[in-house]
This record gives sequence, structure tokens and C-alpha cells, in this order.
Amino acid sequence: MLGKTNVPELAGALETDNLVYGRTNNPYDLARTPGGSSGGEAAIVAAGGSPLGLGTDAGGSIRVPAHYCGLAALKPTSGRIPRTGQFPRPMGARNSVFHVSLIARRVDDLALALPIVAGPDFRDYTIVDMPLRDPDAVGLRGLKLAFFDDDGASAPTPEIAAAVRAAARAFAEAGLTVEERRLPEAETAAAVYYDMTRGDGGAGTRAFLRSIGTERISPLFEQSLGTRAAPAMAGITEALAAFARWDAFRNAQLAFLQGYDAVLSPVAPYVAPAHGTSFDPALQRGVGYAQNHNLTGWPAVAVRVGTSPEGMPIGVQVAAHPWREDVALALGRHLEASFGGFAPPAI
Repeated sequence: MLGKTNVPELAGALETDNLVYGRTNNPYDLARTPGGSSGGEAAIVAAGGSPLGLGTDAGGSIRVPAHYCGLAALKPTSGRIPRTGQFPRPMGARNSVFHVSLIARRVDDLALALPIVAGPDFRDYTIVDMPLRDPDAVGLRGLKLAFFDDDGASAPTPEIAAAVRAAARAFAEAGLTVEERRLPEAETAAAVYYDMTRGDGGAGTRAFLRSIGTERISPLFEQSLGTRAAPAMAGITEALAAFARWDAFRNAQLAFLQGYDAVLSPVAPYVAPAHGTSFDPALQRGVGYAQNHNLTGWPAVAVRVGTSPEGMPIGVQVAAHPWREDVALALGRHLEASFGGFAPPAI
């Protein structure tokens, strides 16, 4: 291990800032965020300071920074990589949305690292001893892919929509059967996710922070609590209903996936925004693209396929069947070969 990198407090934002180490900048534009929560990891890998990073992804926290910083990232199947050592340790009803994940400049590096970190460690009871398949053995011809560039909740920029469509064409040219179809209930992903996070309105989080001696939190984390944890649920009935909606969401999406090998979409509907703006309402509506695959637990690879008019990287994500990281990696590798993948920043 080379070292630990910066995160927002308790991984609570899609940008990286805190009162201890301050703000992390995007190597492609220092006025913009590298994302979060794994923003420090994305920044150092994109800047050439490290070849590979471990991060977490509970709601886009590895794939969004990869998209913002022009990198490749893998959020594995829920139950693939132990979360041992993560603090606070994922426990409770939302346990399965938390994933230890990988970020690198190239898809091959993700494939190389995955067998090292995957599998039971007898410390995290949720980990399943499922065999890892080889992405080199995946034949693209004959696979069936669904794609969408708009989840119905937050329209993408024209450049991101064009990038998704260009990626779909690249798959079609490789012999995949490609159909434009949106995941069922994709427009509700952010709302389903949000409803499970607000339970006590943030009272438990504040009590936890006090218990570890934290007397002051950053303005960014105050925004996180105010935006994601409020208002508190009215009672246990409302809480149980929220988790029942999550189950219904997962069932509907899995039924859809029976007809496809993978699903292509944006990671987010916008490129890396300016510092301090990640909780703006217009940007918050875009988090469902990434959170969708935390709710399902499917493996998803993010990879760079383009550049915005402002010179910022554009990534897309490809999600596959549970336990089929090999398919997601093989498809990500094809996009990287087709569009060039990582391009170093000027700094």
C-alpha cells in the first residue's frame, strides 16, 4: 500500500472535502471536484501518483470519481469483496449497498487486482465463495445489450448522451445485439435509495460522531445530513415500506435482466462540477444512474469514452448479471480499445 487518500467525512458526499485535510481537486480542472467518496483515490490515480486504488461504492463512490477523472473502475457484485477494515463497518438493513471497489487507469489492471481482493475472509459474513470467471474467455459476439442515455429523472448533457450512443454503436459493430431499452423504474432509483437513508433524520449519525469525539463537522457534511437524512421517517411502518420498495425495485430489474447480458448507461448525467455544488438540487437528481446498481448489487464497470467541450472526461458504465464481473470487464475493455480510455491530464 502506498498510502491512504482523502475522502469526505463518513464517505457522505460525491465530492471530497473535510476539516482535517481540506479539499481535493480534479487533475483535469482544479476548480472542479474529482468526485467522492473515493475522490482522493481518483485524483491520485489520474495524476499518475498511483497505479491502482481501493475505494468504496455505496452510491456511486468509485464509479462517479472514475467518470469525473477519466479512469476505469469496477464495483463488484454485492458479496464479492469483503468490507473488512471499512469504518464504520457496513451493518444493518442497508448492508448490501456497500461495496469495496477498484479504480485504475486501465481495465486490465482492474481484472488483475480483482482475484487478489475477492473471496471470503471469514470476517465479513456476507461474502460468497463464488468462482471468478476470466474476462479473456468472454466472446462479445452474440451477447445482448440494453442501453439508455436518460433515466427519466435527470436528462444528460448532449455530450454524455452522445457518448452512450457511440458506445452502443461500438458494441453493435463488435457483434452484440444492441437494443435501446431503459431499466424498469430507473427513474425511481434515487428516491428508493434516499428513502432508506433518512430513517432517524441523521440523529444516529450525529450520536455516532459525538461518541468518537467529533465536535465539529464540515459544511459539506452538514449539507449531506440535511439533504439525505431529513426529514426523519414517521415510524417503523414507513421504514418497512421503504425497504419493501427496494425489494420490488430489485425484482423488477432482475426480471428485465433475464433478456440481456448487460446494460449500458451514463455514470452521471453531467461531467465533474465545480467544488461545493454536489448537493445542488439539479445535480442531486442525477445520482440515480449510479445508485441504481448499488440497489441491485450488480457488477458495473465505468470507463472513459469521450471528452466534454470543457475538456473534462466522460465515462459510461456497463452493468452485468450478478457474479459476472468477467462480462462487465470484457465489455469495458472493448470500450477502452474503441475510444482510447485514459488520457493523462495536462498537470
